[in-house]
Order: sequence, then C-alpha cells, then structure tokens
Amino acid sequence: MPTTGQLVGDDIAGNHGAGKTGITYDWISEETEECGPDGTRITVTVQTDYSEAIRKNFGGDMVGYQTNAAGNKISRVIPEPHPLKTWLWCTRCDLQSGIGYPNESGNKLEYLKVGGTPGKLRWTVTYEDPGYDIKTDTQITGPPPGELDRYVVRKSTANIEALPIEGTAWKWSADSKEISERTTIPLTSVALEYTWYWVPEPLRESAWTSLLNKTNLNTFDTNYIAGTALLTHYEKSERIKDARGNACRHITFFILYRPTLWNNFYRIDGANGPDFYAVTSVTLDGGTPVRPFDLLTYDTIFTGGSA
Repeated sequence: MPTTGQLVGDDIAGNHGAGKTGITYDWISEETEECGPDGTRITVTVQTDYSEAIRKNFGGDMVGYQTNAAGNKISRVIPEPHPLKTWLWCTRCDLQSGIGYPNESGNKLEYLKVGGTPGKLRWTVTYEDPGYDIKTDTQITGPPPGELDRYVVRKSTANIEALPIEGTAWKWSADSKEISERTTIPLTSVALEYTWYWVPEPLRESAWTSLLNKTNLNTFDTNYIAGTALLTHYEKSERIKDARGNACRHITFFILYRPTLWNNFYRIDGANGPDFYAVTSVTLDGGTPVRPFDLLTYDTIFTGGSA
C-alpha cells in the first residue's frame, strides 16, 4: 500500500484532477478488509494536515459530490477509488479527531502543534462497491443513456398473470370440438425498478409526471423496444445533503415491461389465429387520435433539473 496519496478527480470538461482540491494524505494504519457474501469492504485510517479548507473539503473530495449543470445535465465529482483495488470506491470518510492541542480562534476550533504550527486531522476511510456504476461526466453520453449509465441500480421481478379468454378460441386436441368453458392464458410481464442515487435538487419532476401511464416511444435501456415499457409511478427519498452540502434525493422509478406491447390486445379471431394484435387508434369528436397508451420518449427521465 502507498504511504501517501493525493486526491484526484474529473470535472465536466474532463480535466483530470479538477473539481477536487489536491489534498495530500498519509496512510497511518494497516488496512482492514472484509470479504463476504455482501461484497468487499476496506477500511483504513489516513491523516491530513489541519487547515480550515482541508477540514471543509476533504470528506467531500473523498466521497464525491454533485450539482445540476446547464442543458439538463448533472455534473458529478466522483469518489476516490482504492489505490490498488480500483473497483472499490470511497463511500464513507469520517473525521476521527484532531491531532494537536485545540485552540479557539475567531469562533472556530483549530488544532496546533507546539510552537503554533498547524496540527493534523485523522480520518477513517471506507472503500466498497456502492452497487452502481461510477463514471465521470465525460464517460457518459446523451441522453440516452446519460445518467442511466451511472449511479443507477436496476432490479427486476418477473410476473405471470392469468388473462381470461373465451374457450371458443381453442379446440380440444382429441376431437377438434370447440372449448365451451372459459379459460385463461398466461400473460408475462416484468416489474422493473430503477433507483437513481444522489440526484441533486431542483428535480426535473415535471418530466416524470408527464410520462406516467405512458409507454416508451423508442428503445429504452437497450433491452426494451418501443411500446413495451410503462412508467407506473416513482418514489422520492427524503432529502439528504451530500458532503458539500448539496441537497439531493434518491429516486426510484417503477416500470412495467410487457413483451406483447402495451397497445396490443388479445384477439380471438385474428388473421393468424388467437394472439396479440395492435389496436387501431380511435378518433374523438375533436379529431384527436388516441391509443390506450400514448407513446413518449423516455430520454428525459434521467436528466438534471437545470435547463
């Protein structure tokens, strides 16, 4: 392990080392490493010089922070990677104590060595996999995929529901007689959850509400072709401030995937036999065509709140 390190980072323009303050720190203890079914976690104690700026900035530089940027983008200063196991990221940076004698000056507490020179600050730093991909501003494109490509955890649950149909759509194999009883066929769907972490306020909530009960106009998240995804609702966490004081929330979007297409209905007497077929738009009195589910682009979901 190195005995010293220096904070690095990338800003929205792709300048390596920008966005962070270049604080030098010393590794002063052996690492502890936990490897188990819930992943790998490394904890180490580091030490920095004391200054008011270091006290203010070191934690945020280690764990990263985020702000809204022009063009409905989010600018993120990413966490520090572990110097050897670079797939682990700093998720916590806790100040343990100051080293030196405390001195109150101008309504602030500082730590000094004998002779009045600045003391030290001691920190506990934790590295682990946060559960989502971490990429710099210049490593993502779009939208799409934009923010969908980082800081997002995906979960999916497959479901089967019974769709009632008239039995006359089918015949008994033994004697080719029509089935007189009502029956069901399995209708497959997948409940998708997208939890988007550290989304800075203001949120672009109007874009999300406009997509509720709408299906995707274009392919969404690589796997879901047009017309197969339906945004049913979303949840916002309580407000949480990042290490630089920026107000953020974690947002979970709930999307229901139906491979038969949301605007396809089951038809008994279809041209190719019983199956799912597209529904023709109807026209209201005002001449506006409507479908059961409007198609809108999902590209605006994972975007920032600044125009």
